[in-house]
Order: sequence, then C-alpha cells, then structure tokens
Amino acid sequence: MQENLYNLAFERSILSSIVFEPSQFDELSVALRQDDFYLPAHQDIFKAMTLLLQKDQPIDEEFIKKELIKMKKFDETVMLEILSANPISNTKAYVNEIKDKSLKRHLLTLTTEIKRVTVEEEFSSAEVIDIVEKKLY
Repeated sequence: MQENLYNLAFERSILSSIVFEPSQFDELSVALRQDDFYLPAHQDIFKAMTLLLQKDQPIDEEFIKKELIKMKKFDETVMLEILSANPISNTKAYVNEIKDKSLKRHLLTLTTEIKRVTVEEEFSSAEVIDIVEKKLY
C-alpha cells in the first residue's frame, strides 16, 4: 500500500505516548478507533488498551503484554518498537494525521466496492448509489 496512506512512526508515537502517559488514553480513545491504525499489530495494541480501560486495569507495558498474550496477538518486536518510539506531547496533530490516512484507506476500499457493485453485480444504478451512500456515511 502506498506510504501516503499510513505512517507507522506516527502510530508508534501515539501508542508510545499512551504507554508512558496512560491518562491520555481516555481522550485519544474518543478520537481514534482501532481500525484507524494501519498495522494490524498496532490495532491489536489499541484494542488491548481499550479492553484494559474497560476492565479498569492499568494501561501499561506489562498489562498490555498480558492482554495481547491472552488474545494470542503478542509480538515482542512491535512492542519494543512502540516502547522505543518517542512519546509526544502534542498528540492532536498526530491523531489528525492518522485519521486522515485512515479515511483515505477507507475511501480506497470504497472505490473497490463501487467497482464491484457497479460492474460485477446486477444492481440498478439507483441501488448502486444507495449501497455507496450507506458505505460512505
């Protein structure tokens, strides 16, 4: 996938910021969704953080690792990359970049879906427009 559709360094920095300052997660979890992250391992870490918040457990390295092991998704290399990334204080700019790239990926997926329902399916143009509108919004 093209690099303008994701930025792994930004994703690592956001996740690192949460690990080193867990109180940020409340605010960031409102702005970000799991699928806003490009890398599946980053999605898993964000999901683990969400689960820990729901369980009222600490969002720290050890509990994240424990949750990922439970999910059978622990990747030590990825966790080390997150821990070695520089935590950031201005997360808003990074979140905006991650959201922008996520939206572009979703639009790209939508174009594939538009092609599929337009060419491969036996839908009327009105039905195609209805499907596309539902997917878009």
